[in-house]
Amino acid sequence: MSLGVVGIALVVAAGVLMTHSAAWTAAEMNVLEAFSGNHTATLDVLALGVNVLFSPLVAAALLATMALLVLLVTRHLRTAVEFVVLVAGSWLGTEAIKYIVQRPRPDSTLLSHPLINESSWSFPSGHTAFAASLVLGFIVLARGRRWRPLIVVAGILVALAVALSRVYLGVHYVSDVTASLIYSTIAVSILAALWNRYIRPLHRRHRNRRTN
Repeated sequence: MSLGVVGIALVVAAGVLMTHSAAWTAAEMNVLEAFSGNHTATLDVLALGVNVLFSPLVAAALLATMALLVLLVTRHLRTAVEFVVLVAGSWLGTEAIKYIVQRPRPDSTLLSHPLINESSWSFPSGHTAFAASLVLGFIVLARGRRWRPLIVVAGILVALAVALSRVYLGVHYVSDVTASLIYSTIAVSILAALWNRYIRPLHRRHRNRRTN
């Protein structure tokens, strides 16, 4: 768990360093321009759709829906609550990092084909962090299940697709989405460890008192 905290601290430190490096920012802008100069109508629609699906309000509704689905499938409120804690806890943590790092968004005026303009802080990507946290939440709940590898593969594809869509739209640098994937993995791991260490034993003791 302590290594996880160090990992998050390193992510934040990297964000601060990149924010204050004009050379690094210029190099990443070149990558965004390469994407922007090769847009297609189909990819535009897909990227804009992902932008809406994983936007904050829609993402919150999606999380609530997925939590309800977990409750219906498992019939355990504790499992649904664990899922929400893992996903929401990790996702909300990105907002704290944004305000610490305060990295400006890529300059859309430098792109040949800008599709949207966003003004909030850039590092890390909230859309990517939510997608990664959602996937990781399902992976944690699927521990011990024979179909877990399928969830892992599908989840990696979803998280990468969201990350690429943010770069494609030109609203995040590659380092923003990469940091989100790393941060989310660490954050969900920490939250899962805390849950297993403190909440799960409480549930077991409560259940044992009820059966005795």
